Amino acid sequence: MIRVLFLFLITVVISWGVSFDGIDINISKKLRISSISNWQDIDKNIQNFIIDNKQSIIDDIIINIDKPVMDSNHTINSELPKILITRDNYLILMIYLKYLIYNDKYDRVVDIYNRVINGVNGIDNYWGINVIFKIVINRIVLKSLKYDLKYLPLSSMKSLKTTNPKLFNLNPNSWRETLKRKETPYMLVNEYDIIKLSNIVSKIYNKDDTNKINISLKKLLDYYYKNFDNLYTQKDCIKSKEFLKKYNKSQKEFIAKHILDIMALHTKMKQYFNISLLSYSPNITIKVSPFIDISQILNREIKSELATQIFYYTLYKDNLYFIDTQLDLLKTIQYNKQVVKVLNNYLK
Repeated sequence: MIRVLFLFLITVVISWGVSFDGIDINISKKLRISSISNWQDIDKNIQNFIIDNKQSIIDDIIINIDKPVMDSNHTINSELPKILITRDNYLILMIYLKYLIYNDKYDRVVDIYNRVINGVNGIDNYWGINVIFKIVINRIVLKSLKYDLKYLPLSSMKSLKTTNPKLFNLNPNSWRETLKRKETPYMLVNEYDIIKLSNIVSKIYNKDDTNKINISLKKLLDYYYKNFDNLYTQKDCIKSKEFLKKYNKSQKEFIAKHILDIMALHTKMKQYFNISLLSYSPNITIKVSPFIDISQILNREIKSELATQIFYYTLYKDNLYFIDTQLDLLKTIQYNKQVVKVLNNYLK
Protein backbone atom coordinates (compact mmCIF):
# COMPACT_ATOMS: atom_id res chain seq x y z
CA MET A 1 0.00 0.00 0.00
CA ILE A 2 2.78 2.42 0.96
CA ARG A 3 4.75 1.59 -2.18
CA VAL A 4 1.66 2.37 -4.27
CA LEU A 5 1.36 5.74 -2.52
CA PHE A 6 5.03 6.47 -3.10
CA LEU A 7 4.93 5.70 -6.82
CA PHE A 8 1.74 7.72 -7.18
CA LEU A 9 3.31 10.67 -5.38
CA ILE A 10 6.47 10.62 -7.45
CA THR A 11 4.33 10.72 -10.59
CA VAL A 12 2.13 13.54 -9.34
CA VAL A 13 4.61 15.74 -7.52
CA ILE A 14 7.06 16.00 -10.42
CA SER A 15 4.42 16.37 -13.13
CA TRP A 16 4.64 19.68 -14.91
CA GLY A 17 1.63 21.83 -14.25
CA VAL A 18 2.43 24.46 -16.86
CA SER A 19 3.86 24.46 -20.38
CA PHE A 20 7.63 24.77 -20.75
CA ASP A 21 7.75 25.47 -24.48
CA GLY A 22 11.17 26.74 -25.50
CA ILE A 23 13.00 25.29 -22.48
CA ASP A 24 15.09 22.13 -22.85
CA ILE A 25 14.32 18.73 -21.32
CA ASN A 26 16.62 19.36 -18.32
CA ILE A 27 14.04 21.81 -17.00
CA SER A 28 13.63 20.25 -13.53
CA LYS A 29 17.36 20.46 -12.83
CA LYS A 30 17.50 24.05 -14.11
CA LEU A 31 14.48 24.99 -12.02
CA ARG A 32 16.14 23.60 -8.87
CA ILE A 33 19.33 25.57 -9.53
CA SER A 34 17.41 28.73 -10.40
CA SER A 35 15.30 28.52 -7.22
CA ILE A 36 18.46 29.18 -5.17
CA SER A 37 20.10 31.72 -7.48
CA ASN A 38 20.18 35.46 -7.88
CA TRP A 39 17.75 36.67 -10.54
CA GLN A 40 20.58 38.03 -12.71
CA ASP A 41 22.27 34.60 -12.76
CA ILE A 42 19.21 32.56 -13.68
CA ASP A 43 19.05 30.83 -17.06
CA LYS A 44 17.83 33.36 -19.64
CA ASN A 45 15.17 31.02 -21.02
CA ILE A 46 13.73 30.60 -17.52
CA GLN A 47 13.89 34.35 -16.94
CA ASN A 48 11.92 34.92 -20.14
CA PHE A 49 9.45 32.24 -19.14
CA ILE A 50 8.84 33.92 -15.77
CA ILE A 51 8.48 37.38 -17.28
CA ASP A 52 6.22 36.25 -20.12
CA ASN A 53 3.98 34.13 -17.89
CA LYS A 54 3.63 36.20 -14.70
CA GLN A 55 -0.15 36.26 -14.95
CA SER A 56 -0.26 32.55 -15.74
CA ILE A 57 1.84 31.83 -12.65
CA ILE A 58 -0.55 33.81 -10.50
CA ASP A 59 -3.57 32.08 -12.01
CA ASP A 60 -2.26 28.51 -12.09
CA ILE A 61 -0.03 28.29 -9.02
CA ILE A 62 -0.54 31.06 -6.49
CA ILE A 63 -4.29 30.53 -6.51
CA ASN A 64 -3.74 27.10 -4.92
CA ILE A 65 -0.95 27.82 -2.42
CA ASP A 66 -3.35 28.28 0.51
CA LYS A 67 -4.66 24.74 -0.02
CA PRO A 68 -2.22 22.76 -2.18
CA VAL A 69 -3.80 19.37 -1.43
CA MET A 70 -7.50 18.65 -1.75
CA ASP A 71 -8.49 16.48 1.20
CA SER A 72 -10.37 13.24 0.82
CA ASN A 73 -12.60 11.55 3.37
CA HIS A 74 -10.67 10.06 6.26
CA THR A 75 -11.71 6.47 5.70
CA ILE A 76 -9.56 3.48 4.79
CA ASN A 77 -11.16 3.07 1.37
CA SER A 78 -11.67 6.70 0.38
CA GLU A 79 -9.96 8.20 -2.64
CA LEU A 80 -6.42 9.52 -2.27
CA PRO A 81 -5.97 13.26 -1.75
CA LYS A 82 -5.59 15.34 -4.92
CA ILE A 83 -2.35 17.29 -5.23
CA LEU A 84 -3.06 20.67 -6.82
CA ILE A 85 0.51 22.04 -7.02
CA THR A 86 3.41 19.99 -8.34
CA ARG A 87 7.04 20.08 -7.30
CA ASP A 88 8.03 22.00 -10.42
CA ASN A 89 5.19 24.46 -9.81
CA TYR A 90 6.71 25.26 -6.41
CA LEU A 91 10.15 25.66 -8.00
CA ILE A 92 8.69 28.09 -10.54
CA LEU A 93 7.07 30.01 -7.70
CA MET A 94 10.40 30.23 -5.84
CA ILE A 95 12.01 31.61 -9.02
CA TYR A 96 9.16 34.09 -9.36
CA LEU A 97 10.08 35.31 -5.86
CA LYS A 98 13.60 36.01 -7.12
CA TYR A 99 12.05 38.18 -9.81
CA LEU A 100 10.03 40.05 -7.18
CA ILE A 101 13.10 40.59 -5.01
CA TYR A 102 15.00 41.94 -8.01
CA ASN A 103 12.16 44.45 -8.45
CA ASP A 104 12.12 45.37 -4.72
CA LYS A 105 8.63 43.95 -4.13
CA TYR A 106 9.51 42.62 -0.69
CA ASP A 107 6.01 42.75 0.81
CA ARG A 108 4.75 40.52 -1.99
CA VAL A 109 7.63 38.11 -1.38
CA VAL A 110 6.86 37.78 2.33
CA ASP A 111 3.15 37.41 1.63
CA ILE A 112 3.77 34.51 -0.76
CA TYR A 113 6.24 32.81 1.59
CA ASN A 114 3.75 33.08 4.46
CA ARG A 115 0.94 31.69 2.34
CA VAL A 116 3.08 28.83 1.06
CA ILE A 117 4.21 27.89 4.57
CA ASN A 118 0.70 28.16 6.03
CA GLY A 119 -0.71 26.17 3.13
CA VAL A 120 1.72 23.29 3.56
CA ASN A 121 1.38 23.38 7.35
CA GLY A 122 -2.39 23.12 6.92
CA ILE A 123 -2.14 19.74 5.18
CA ASP A 124 -3.09 17.01 7.65
CA ASN A 125 -0.98 13.90 8.17
CA TYR A 126 -3.77 11.37 7.77
CA TRP A 127 -2.42 10.04 4.47
CA GLY A 128 1.18 8.95 3.93
CA ILE A 129 1.13 10.74 0.59
CA ASN A 130 0.50 14.03 2.42
CA VAL A 131 3.54 13.58 4.67
CA ILE A 132 5.80 12.72 1.73
CA PHE A 133 4.47 15.75 -0.14
CA LYS A 134 5.28 17.96 2.85
CA ILE A 135 8.83 16.59 3.06
CA VAL A 136 9.45 17.29 -0.63
CA ILE A 137 7.96 20.79 -0.64
CA ASN A 138 9.45 21.78 2.73
CA ARG A 139 12.97 21.31 1.41
CA ILE A 140 12.28 23.22 -1.81
CA VAL A 141 10.84 26.22 0.06
CA LEU A 142 13.43 26.15 2.85
CA LYS A 143 16.35 26.15 0.42
CA SER A 144 14.82 29.05 -1.48
CA LEU A 145 14.04 31.01 1.69
CA LYS A 146 17.51 30.48 3.15
CA TYR A 147 18.95 31.96 -0.03
CA ASP A 148 16.49 34.86 -0.17
CA LEU A 149 17.09 35.94 3.43
CA LYS A 150 20.33 37.53 2.26
CA TYR A 151 18.35 39.93 0.10
CA LEU A 152 15.31 40.70 2.25
CA PRO A 153 15.18 43.86 4.42
CA LEU A 154 14.90 43.41 8.19
CA SER A 155 11.29 44.59 8.17
CA SER A 156 10.37 41.74 5.82
CA MET A 157 12.21 39.17 7.93
CA LYS A 158 10.47 40.44 11.07
CA SER A 159 7.12 40.08 9.35
CA LEU A 160 7.94 36.52 8.32
CA LYS A 161 9.18 35.69 11.82
CA THR A 162 6.03 37.12 13.43
CA THR A 163 3.71 35.08 11.21
CA ASN A 164 5.69 31.82 11.17
CA PRO A 165 8.27 31.83 13.99
CA LYS A 166 9.05 28.12 13.52
CA LEU A 167 8.40 28.02 9.75
CA PHE A 168 7.22 24.46 8.95
CA ASN A 169 5.58 22.23 11.53
CA LEU A 170 6.65 18.68 10.69
CA ASN A 171 7.46 16.54 13.72
CA PRO A 172 9.43 13.26 13.99
CA ASN A 173 6.24 11.26 14.49
CA SER A 174 4.36 12.60 11.45
CA TRP A 175 5.26 9.65 9.20
CA ARG A 176 4.84 6.98 11.88
CA GLU A 177 1.44 8.27 12.98
CA THR A 178 -0.03 8.08 9.50
CA LEU A 179 1.16 4.49 9.06
CA LYS A 180 -0.20 3.39 12.43
CA ARG A 181 -3.73 3.99 11.21
CA LYS A 182 -3.27 1.25 8.64
CA GLU A 183 -1.54 -1.39 10.74
CA THR A 184 -4.67 -3.41 11.33
CA PRO A 185 -4.22 -6.05 8.64
CA TYR A 186 -6.07 -5.01 5.50
CA MET A 187 -5.93 -6.60 2.07
CA LEU A 188 -6.68 -5.01 -1.28
CA VAL A 189 -9.37 -6.47 -3.48
CA ASN A 190 -9.22 -5.55 -7.17
CA GLU A 191 -6.95 -2.68 -6.10
CA TYR A 192 -9.95 -0.62 -4.94
CA ASP A 193 -12.25 -2.33 -2.43
CA ILE A 194 -10.60 -3.18 0.88
CA ILE A 195 -11.51 -6.07 3.17
CA LYS A 196 -10.33 -6.57 6.70
CA LEU A 197 -8.21 -9.68 7.11
CA SER A 198 -10.28 -10.84 10.09
CA ASN A 199 -13.32 -11.06 7.78
CA ILE A 200 -11.35 -13.26 5.39
CA VAL A 201 -10.17 -15.51 8.21
CA SER A 202 -13.71 -15.95 9.53
CA LYS A 203 -14.72 -17.51 6.19
CA ILE A 204 -12.09 -20.23 6.52
CA TYR A 205 -11.95 -20.95 10.26
CA ASN A 206 -14.44 -21.48 13.05
CA LYS A 207 -15.08 -18.79 15.63
CA ASP A 208 -12.52 -20.03 18.16
CA ASP A 209 -9.73 -20.39 15.61
CA THR A 210 -10.60 -17.02 14.09
CA ASN A 211 -10.24 -15.38 17.51
CA LYS A 212 -6.94 -17.18 18.09
CA ILE A 213 -5.56 -15.98 14.76
CA ASN A 214 -6.71 -12.39 15.29
CA ILE A 215 -5.25 -12.18 18.80
CA SER A 216 -1.96 -13.92 17.95
CA LEU A 217 -1.45 -11.96 14.76
CA LYS A 218 -2.05 -8.68 16.58
CA LYS A 219 0.65 -9.58 19.09
CA LEU A 220 3.10 -10.42 16.32
CA LEU A 221 2.36 -7.23 14.43
CA ASP A 222 2.55 -5.13 17.61
CA TYR A 223 6.03 -6.53 18.17
CA TYR A 224 6.96 -6.00 14.53
CA TYR A 225 5.83 -2.36 14.37
CA LYS A 226 7.25 -1.56 17.80
CA ASN A 227 10.67 -1.80 16.17
CA PHE A 228 9.79 1.20 14.01
CA ASP A 229 8.59 3.51 16.79
CA ASN A 230 10.60 6.43 18.18
CA LEU A 231 13.00 6.84 15.26
CA TYR A 232 14.46 10.22 16.15
CA THR A 233 18.08 9.78 15.06
CA GLN A 234 20.06 8.04 12.34
CA LYS A 235 21.24 5.57 15.00
CA ASP A 236 17.61 4.66 15.76
CA CYS A 237 16.99 4.04 12.05
CA ILE A 238 20.07 1.82 11.74
CA LYS A 239 18.80 -0.28 14.63
CA SER A 240 15.44 -0.71 12.90
CA LYS A 241 17.18 -1.73 9.67
CA GLU A 242 19.02 -4.44 11.60
CA PHE A 243 15.71 -5.79 12.90
CA LEU A 244 14.24 -5.70 9.39
CA LYS A 245 17.22 -7.62 8.01
CA LYS A 246 16.58 -10.39 10.56
CA TYR A 247 12.86 -10.38 9.76
CA ASN A 248 13.52 -10.72 6.01
CA LYS A 249 15.86 -13.65 6.63
CA SER A 250 13.24 -15.41 8.77
CA GLN A 251 10.59 -14.58 6.18
CA LYS A 252 12.50 -16.26 3.34
CA GLU A 253 13.24 -19.33 5.47
CA PHE A 254 9.62 -19.64 6.54
CA ILE A 255 8.24 -19.34 3.01
CA ALA A 256 10.72 -21.88 1.65
CA LYS A 257 9.70 -24.35 4.37
CA HIS A 258 5.92 -23.81 4.13
CA ILE A 259 5.36 -23.14 0.45
CA LEU A 260 2.60 -25.78 0.11
CA ASP A 261 0.86 -24.55 3.27
CA ILE A 262 0.96 -20.99 1.91
CA MET A 263 -0.49 -22.15 -1.40
CA ALA A 264 -3.21 -24.09 0.43
CA LEU A 265 -4.27 -21.06 2.49
CA HIS A 266 -4.05 -18.86 -0.58
CA THR A 267 -6.33 -21.25 -2.51
CA LYS A 268 -8.86 -21.38 0.32
CA MET A 269 -9.01 -17.59 0.43
CA LYS A 270 -9.55 -17.40 -3.33
CA GLN A 271 -12.79 -19.36 -2.88
CA TYR A 272 -14.33 -16.39 -1.09
CA PHE A 273 -12.47 -13.29 -2.24
CA ASN A 274 -10.75 -12.18 -5.39
CA ILE A 275 -7.45 -11.51 -3.64
CA SER A 276 -3.88 -12.71 -3.82
CA LEU A 277 -2.13 -13.49 -0.57
CA LEU A 278 1.12 -13.84 -2.47
CA SER A 279 1.05 -10.31 -3.90
CA TYR A 280 1.77 -8.86 -0.47
CA SER A 281 5.37 -10.04 -0.51
CA PRO A 282 6.71 -8.31 -3.64
CA ASN A 283 10.34 -9.05 -2.81
CA ILE A 284 9.76 -12.81 -2.62
CA THR A 285 9.22 -15.03 -5.62
CA ILE A 286 7.09 -18.10 -4.94
CA LYS A 287 7.25 -20.84 -7.53
CA VAL A 288 5.06 -23.91 -7.33
CA SER A 289 5.30 -26.91 -9.62
CA PRO A 290 2.42 -27.06 -12.18
CA PHE A 291 2.18 -30.81 -11.50
CA ILE A 292 0.88 -30.32 -7.95
CA ASP A 293 -2.70 -31.49 -7.49
CA ILE A 294 -4.75 -28.38 -6.60
CA SER A 295 -7.42 -30.49 -4.90
CA GLN A 296 -4.82 -31.91 -2.54
CA ILE A 297 -3.61 -28.40 -1.72
CA LEU A 298 -7.17 -27.28 -1.08
CA ASN A 299 -7.73 -30.18 1.35
CA ARG A 300 -4.47 -29.55 3.17
CA GLU A 301 -5.16 -28.71 6.83
CA ILE A 302 -3.68 -25.41 7.99
CA LYS A 303 -3.94 -25.08 11.75
CA SER A 304 -4.62 -21.64 13.24
CA GLU A 305 -1.08 -21.32 14.65
CA LEU A 306 0.47 -21.90 11.23
CA ALA A 307 -2.06 -19.61 9.53
CA THR A 308 -1.03 -16.84 11.90
CA GLN A 309 2.61 -17.28 10.91
CA ILE A 310 1.70 -17.33 7.22
CA PHE A 311 -0.18 -14.05 7.48
CA TYR A 312 2.65 -12.53 9.49
CA TYR A 313 5.31 -13.45 6.93
CA THR A 314 3.34 -12.80 3.76
CA LEU A 315 1.44 -9.61 4.55
CA TYR A 316 2.95 -6.65 2.75
CA LYS A 317 5.37 -4.79 5.02
CA ASP A 318 7.98 -2.78 3.07
CA ASN A 319 9.47 -1.03 6.09
CA LEU A 320 12.89 -0.43 4.57
CA TYR A 321 11.19 2.25 2.52
CA PHE A 322 9.51 3.50 5.71
CA ILE A 323 12.89 3.86 7.42
CA ASP A 324 14.42 5.74 4.48
CA THR A 325 11.44 8.11 4.41
CA GLN A 326 11.75 8.62 8.16
CA LEU A 327 15.39 9.59 7.66
CA ASP A 328 14.31 12.13 5.02
CA LEU A 329 11.75 13.48 7.47
CA LEU A 330 14.35 13.88 10.23
CA LYS A 331 16.76 15.63 7.85
CA THR A 332 14.01 18.00 6.73
CA ILE A 333 13.10 18.85 10.34
CA GLN A 334 16.76 19.53 11.11
CA TYR A 335 17.12 21.71 8.03
CA ASN A 336 14.03 23.67 9.06
CA LYS A 337 15.72 24.38 12.41
CA GLN A 338 18.84 25.57 10.59
CA VAL A 339 16.86 28.03 8.47
CA VAL A 340 15.01 29.31 11.57
CA LYS A 341 18.40 29.86 13.21
CA VAL A 342 19.65 31.77 10.15
CA LEU A 343 16.53 33.94 10.23
CA ASN A 344 17.00 34.64 13.95
CA ASN A 345 20.65 35.55 13.41
CA TYR A 346 19.69 38.16 10.84
CA LEU A 347 17.29 39.69 13.36
CA LYS A 348 19.78 39.98 16.22
